[in-house]
Amino acid sequence: MKQTAIAVFIGVLSVVVFFWGNIVTPAVNYTPTVGTNDLTDLHYPYRAFLSQSLKRGEFPLWSAETSSGYPFLASVAGSLYPLTILAAWLPTTTSVTFSIAVSYVLIYCFSFLYLRKIGLSVAGSLFGAVLISFSGFAANEFMHLDILISFYLFLAQLYVLEWLLAPPGSGQKRWMSNEIALVITLGILLGLAILGGHPQITFYSLLFLGPYWLFWWIVKRRASFGKLLSYGAVYGLVGLGIGAGQFLPMLEFTQNSTRSSGLNLAILERYNFPIADLVTFIGPFATFDPSHTMEAFINNGWPKDEQYVYMGLLGLALALASLPIVRRLGGRAMFFWVAAFFGMLFAFGSQFTTGYILRLPPFSFFRIPFKIIFVVNFSLAVLAALSFERFLNWLMGKGATRYVLWVIIIVATLVSFTDLRYHVKKLYPEVDANSWFSEPEVVAFLRERLRNEERVIDQQYFYASAKIFLDQPELWDDPQIFINLRNLLPNFTNLIYGIPKNVAVANAGGLKLARYNELELETQFKGVVYADMNTPTVTDTFVFLNRLMGVRYFLTTRPVTNTFLTHVREIPFETGQDPVLVYEFAEPYPRAFLVPRAERAEPAKIRQHLFSGDFDPNLKVYVEEEVLGGTNGAFTANAAFEKYTDQEVVVATQASGDGFLYLSDTYYPGWKASVDGKETNIYLANYAFRAVKVPAGEHRVTFRYEPASFRWGLRITLGTLMVALVAISYLLVRGRSGKK
Repeated sequence: MKQTAIAVFIGVLSVVVFFWGNIVTPAVNYTPTVGTNDLTDLHYPYRAFLSQSLKRGEFPLWSAETSSGYPFLASVAGSLYPLTILAAWLPTTTSVTFSIAVSYVLIYCFSFLYLRKIGLSVAGSLFGAVLISFSGFAANEFMHLDILISFYLFLAQLYVLEWLLAPPGSGQKRWMSNEIALVITLGILLGLAILGGHPQITFYSLLFLGPYWLFWWIVKRRASFGKLLSYGAVYGLVGLGIGAGQFLPMLEFTQNSTRSSGLNLAILERYNFPIADLVTFIGPFATFDPSHTMEAFINNGWPKDEQYVYMGLLGLALALASLPIVRRLGGRAMFFWVAAFFGMLFAFGSQFTTGYILRLPPFSFFRIPFKIIFVVNFSLAVLAALSFERFLNWLMGKGATRYVLWVIIIVATLVSFTDLRYHVKKLYPEVDANSWFSEPEVVAFLRERLRNEERVIDQQYFYASAKIFLDQPELWDDPQIFINLRNLLPNFTNLIYGIPKNVAVANAGGLKLARYNELELETQFKGVVYADMNTPTVTDTFVFLNRLMGVRYFLTTRPVTNTFLTHVREIPFETGQDPVLVYEFAEPYPRAFLVPRAERAEPAKIRQHLFSGDFDPNLKVYVEEEVLGGTNGAFTANAAFEKYTDQEVVVATQASGDGFLYLSDTYYPGWKASVDGKETNIYLANYAFRAVKVPAGEHRVTFRYEPASFRWGLRITLGTLMVALVAISYLLVRGRSGKK
């Protein structure tokens, strides 16, 4: 027990040393190949938004400031995970650092406990836990807080599963010998992974846990398969029940997303693990292109940084050393070599015929198949620990003293730890978090001038950073250039400062609303055309769609010319990089306004009207169902926001005749509307937005987001958790009393 406590202390100390800069400075890690990453531009803003919402007394179901409205909770933000909610009450930088540190402590602890449970010594378990925690997949994924949660809960399930698989009469503690209680505990851990983790990693975890459970159930000559199936059913039901609060909204979102029928093979093929990149197991930057060309910029950028698999030269050597002696190491080593092989084969994706499985659901719903690399890194780390253990035993057999053994253990662990930390910090250098997240100059300008919930659109970040990479390579190693580029409010960073945008998700989101994504691609991606890096032009579709979405300002780093755009602000930088330019759209449409009539049309036809801009949005709105009412003659009207929050919008209307209130917020299930307190239908308007019928005169129109998927999901989560905890308590109390 004392040795275990010391080993855990060493693990905590290792995490502190590994993330010393993040904890003390405080620092944040950026990606020098592109200047941005999911930690700085996704998870940090998400945590800031969660914190802001909770402190307002709201639960963050919807974000009105992202892509014209986005189902925040359903997007797998981990908002229901207990540790995330707890951390959200801290200042955002402290909150994110706390989540990272706690995650790695738990990864280390569950790794250590698992290795001890399968028979390794304290020394072997300590060495293996360091490899699992700080190499390859785990070290890379501190960019993704949800993936860290899935990973340590995967390790926790493995540990509990080992207690369940222990043969009866093996001498384990009574409170850990109640099989039903252990199965329910496994289900709780699965449910927590669904609530707070990354769905793809949680799914891939099940692909590992299922065969693992079955294999060792057979090997250890356990009871019948009927019992195994019943345990599996309890595990799945408890897990899905506890995870329902996240799973049901996510399922609803998936059905309305670009992934509703799975992703096409072309998208999946982009995220294979290249066979040539196997060399990065030895040299993590072996395929890095040091030239300053567009080919190098694309090659070195995302997703290359996430394909990081380096586990240290010593760790890899020990893992490979287990292969010639795999039989002597036993069934455990055989299983992990098989797992590593199939995990690698899956990560290769469509490069082999076995990649056909990626076309089949549920595999086709996940965008980045190489994420399964965590199975490979984990398996190899366990194999390295087994080899290290055997080496120590061999030295003991040769008469090595206890002092010599501990010197070897300490040196091996420190060498691996130092090697791993050095390369991860090279992959993701540190920069002062207070400087990185300081309010950009553009925010004050926008905050002063935006009115009535007007929005902002930003230039695609790729072109701004690529131009510096190509034209000013001498600046590229200076993180200040990326701090300056935050004036573009890239991806989700607008959430930190409360600036509404009509884009973000198409570029950086996981799940994307199918209808709105088509419009977002047409604005941020196709709407700004680059003949070269210096002379962008904007399309008429770009101008029309942004005006229709209530966009007032366009942020870019290069001059553009259009009759509907006026240059109103320039933000220069001492680094000498291009300034950020602010353009104002002429006469953008209000975010909410009344039109005299609605016209039914097929979706494809409506999309065509939007892209060509051949109609006057002030005169009609396009809907996809028959609708009566409206005014054909003279029509005067006013609409004004009385209240606008993420989950409730109240609009006061006044009109000379019957008409339709058009709101340029995304259409999505769960939104309900009422006119003067009487519920009314929300029409899918102008392809992706909302409209309601409003009579002549003065009225108050209210939109509220009340998704049944969340309401029922939360009830199921709380109910299942309560039943599970009561059941475990009852089983343990009954076990202690000796009752059957």
